[in-house]
Amino acid sequence: MFFITVSLWSQSVTDSLLLQLKQATTDTLKVKLYIELGNELSYENPEKALLYYNQSIQISKKYNNFNYLGKSYKAIGIFYFRKSDYEDALANFKLAQIYFEKANNQKESGRAFMNIGNVYLSQNLASKAYEYFLKALRIAEKINHLKGISAAYNNIGLIYKERQDASKAIDYYNKSLKIATQINDKVGISSVNTNIGNVYADEKKYNLAIDYYNKSLIIDAELDDKYGMAICFNNIGEVYSKQNDLASAKKYYDNGIQLAKEIGNKSMLAMLYLNMSSLNLKESKLEEAYNNAAISLKYVKLTNELKAQAQVYELFSKISEAQNNHKNAFEFHKLFKKYNDSLSSNDRLMKIKELDVIFDAESKNKELQFLTDSNKQNEIQIKNQKILIYGFVFLIFIVILFSTILFKQNQDKVKMNSLLTLKGLQIEEKNKEIVEQHKNLEALIDTKDKIFSIIGHDLKNPMNSIIGFSELLLDDYNKYDDEKRSKFIKIIKNSAHRSNELLENLLSWAQSQSNTIEFNPTKISLKKSIEEVFGLLNVQASKKGISLQSNFSVNCDVTADKNMLLTILRNLVSNAIKFSNPNSVVSIVVTPRDKFCEITVKDTGVGISKNEIEYLFDLHNKGKIIKKAQSGSGLGLMLCKDFIEKQGGAIWVISKIDEGSEFTFTLPLTA
Repeated sequence: MFFITVSLWSQSVTDSLLLQLKQATTDTLKVKLYIELGNELSYENPEKALLYYNQSIQISKKYNNFNYLGKSYKAIGIFYFRKSDYEDALANFKLAQIYFEKANNQKESGRAFMNIGNVYLSQNLASKAYEYFLKALRIAEKINHLKGISAAYNNIGLIYKERQDASKAIDYYNKSLKIATQINDKVGISSVNTNIGNVYADEKKYNLAIDYYNKSLIIDAELDDKYGMAICFNNIGEVYSKQNDLASAKKYYDNGIQLAKEIGNKSMLAMLYLNMSSLNLKESKLEEAYNNAAISLKYVKLTNELKAQAQVYELFSKISEAQNNHKNAFEFHKLFKKYNDSLSSNDRLMKIKELDVIFDAESKNKELQFLTDSNKQNEIQIKNQKILIYGFVFLIFIVILFSTILFKQNQDKVKMNSLLTLKGLQIEEKNKEIVEQHKNLEALIDTKDKIFSIIGHDLKNPMNSIIGFSELLLDDYNKYDDEKRSKFIKIIKNSAHRSNELLENLLSWAQSQSNTIEFNPTKISLKKSIEEVFGLLNVQASKKGISLQSNFSVNCDVTADKNMLLTILRNLVSNAIKFSNPNSVVSIVVTPRDKFCEITVKDTGVGISKNEIEYLFDLHNKGKIIKKAQSGSGLGLMLCKDFIEKQGGAIWVISKIDEGSEFTFTLPLTA
């Protein structure tokens, strides 16, 4: 079902805009009218609409009017968002936010953050959307912008619905609805009603869902909001389809398609034709179902939405199965699995949970700020009390007894003031601590994003090989000869080894980052450790005809953790074998240097370019390294660097393309 967000604002227009433009005498008024003309023509004549938007930008740049530059880019962003062109929408919304910030227009800056979040949410990037919704909420609360607060609560509710937490979603929707009703924000009320209807539809409370959709539809019709009406028609059609009232469902889908065509929203057309195809399948009208699915796929490819592509291919598979075309059904099912695997829904839910921690930290920060404000008020009250006390003492100074009592009271007040001052300092320290925790958490989220991106990419390929070839063996075992089956089994085995190696490095990395690995430095013979690693990797080397050699000027004893040392050697030697040419040599050279021992792993393989060496151990710049055919996640090298530095050593690389590489690291010699 479609959800509704309430953060895309645009200004109303009238039929007299062109006449007003001819009569306009100021550039500010011209910019305003160009934007309004673009908004009015965005559906009927998109090319002309963009022309008007660009004219508003040119005038605004001429006079360095940051506020109208922001409004111009915002209008273009809304234009592309309604066309489901998310890449261009995102670029323009970000430009709008930058210019609004330069103009110190906090209200519009918050709206720009909300628009950016909506683009990410439309692309199923819930964690990124949550991040920008929170930014918008902070600004709206700071300036007490009730409409912005209501919109933020509504959109945060969408995040919780995405993670299937219906209770929290309804809670945020009701917060949003309360504020929207209070300020008579009809667009906001309509939006929340649609979103509440979606929750009840998911819970199969169909009558309640339709009631809320109809509430929204009435408001959208009153506002002539074709976008909102099309969404309501689609959602009501889905509810009737689930209840097997196919005639009613088809009527609502047809209405939705007509409106979506009028406004040119590709994403909405893709969903409506997909739902119509699903309805045709229920009616056993297979040809109509196939044709409507094909139309949906055409629009889906224009929007490049992975989730929608997976849904279309899944429906194609079901239609082909109903047509007894099992070959096509199998091919479409493979495409469905391909796009479905790319969604990485578990990763998104994990990021949302991590972002919940940020939101809790924000709430605690507000509580501490409230305590600080209360403390300031107490200090003012104490000062007023002291003035009254001094006045009272002046009036009755001749009475010694009362003077003594008042003096003691004054001392008590001073002590209280000191205690409050101390409390204020403690609160300030707590504030700093929460801010620091917030920064650390953001860094951790960024690191985890990079790690899961690497793992998701490099683990998916071997797992796909294992699944694919095992399915071939399972489904068509007798179709292949022994040689073919043996080849498939070897591929499955190699893929399993690659997956296991990656998971072992991931486990070690996770333990290292959480400081749960025990560090027990002892006196270790390098010669024995190298021989042990050579024994483990000898089979891998012999398959490529590679000779493993070690060269000791003296036998160095180092102070190191044995498990960490073996992990370092195993990763470096394994990499050297992987990237060496067949029938070559991989050697380890050990040389004492002052208080350290240098260990160099040499190979005569493909080598590494200077640009790639710069980012070899940098997690956040892994994307800048050109992937080779055999390259993996690179997690092993980062793990080596981490383990070496924990033991007081360092690691560096010398390499030439097509000549080989030398990975050198140091460990402290045993005294």
